[in-house]
Amino acid sequence: MKHKLWAKSLYTTALLGFFLGQAALSTAQELIHPYESTESTVDSTLSTTSASVSTTGTGAAILLLVDKDTTGTTNLTNALSAAGFNVTRRPPPEYTWDTTNPPLTDFDCVIHLNGNTYQVPLPVTAQTALVDFVRNGGGFIGSQWNGYERATNRQVDMNDLVLQLWPGPRNCGSCSQAWLTVAGQESHPVLDGIPSEFSFSADGHSDGQQVQFDVDPSTVLMRSNYGGPAVLVREFAEGRVVNFAHADNYFGIGRALQDLNIQKLYTNAATWACISRIIEGVGFEAPLDQGPVLVNKHRVLPMKAELLEEGLPVTDLDIVAPPVIEVVFSSATPPNDPIDVTDDALTAGLGTDGNQFVFTDESKW
Repeated sequence: MKHKLWAKSLYTTALLGFFLGQAALSTAQELIHPYESTESTVDSTLSTTSASVSTTGTGAAILLLVDKDTTGTTNLTNALSAAGFNVTRRPPPEYTWDTTNPPLTDFDCVIHLNGNTYQVPLPVTAQTALVDFVRNGGGFIGSQWNGYERATNRQVDMNDLVLQLWPGPRNCGSCSQAWLTVAGQESHPVLDGIPSEFSFSADGHSDGQQVQFDVDPSTVLMRSNYGGPAVLVREFAEGRVVNFAHADNYFGIGRALQDLNIQKLYTNAATWACISRIIEGVGFEAPLDQGPVLVNKHRVLPMKAELLEEGLPVTDLDIVAPPVIEVVFSSATPPNDPIDVTDDALTAGLGTDGNQFVFTDESKW
């Protein structure tokens, strides 16, 4: 009997003592601001299938759902790759992604660009797949006009991933916009290296009101100079969500994505939503719950693993071969200095009660 050990985040994590080191909407009619009632017409000749284009990186795997090819989209892809992420750029339009082209199986995070294609929602299957993906430990980074599509009941099957609505105090197209850090949020990882206030040229923008969730509420990290939410984060079930108030590629130019601060926000968001959740010692006691620790000057993590066969848990104890653990090196290491626990570490090969690997009838070690 052959078994496959899935190396995935959270309870399926297998991380052991390793060293971290449109052609979208091309209408003859000019695009209309989503906050106005007039509708644009979707070009019925749009292709519904397209191949994925991968950009190699060394970090977490990101699926970039592109609404329109612009200079900004290219700049964002390059910025993420330069930060060490393995980016799979899914060509536009984003609403033709149906969860199979490509599937979410090999990704840690999804970035969804929706500034140019707000007239057509993602397929319901795609929306529910994204929610399940994040619920089970994945990351999602979105922006406007997701709030618009939710508020107008066009795209309502991924509401757990849409952290703000529409309209807001500042609704505009091709406008100069300023964002300011909320007091007390300066140390959040998504704002690492971001000025407390900065301005940029927005393709589109709507700082719609924060969605109120009864469970797993979101947090506003930055606001626009008009007072509405600009950057929001949420820890949803086992995953993480980041939302931005700008609508990239709205006029098909991608101005915001060419701004260095916006690019930095995306790379920070990817680190927090796509990597940090993986390298945290979820379910372990301190100090391992804080991330990697040092043992003999090496960064190490605890291990949790689940044995699956064709996606199903293996609960019998008749295992004829030891598990094989695949460790992927990532250059996107956490910013904090790990705690040195060398003096408390057990000698290799030895164990004590509670520190031994035991295969349980729940298919877990």
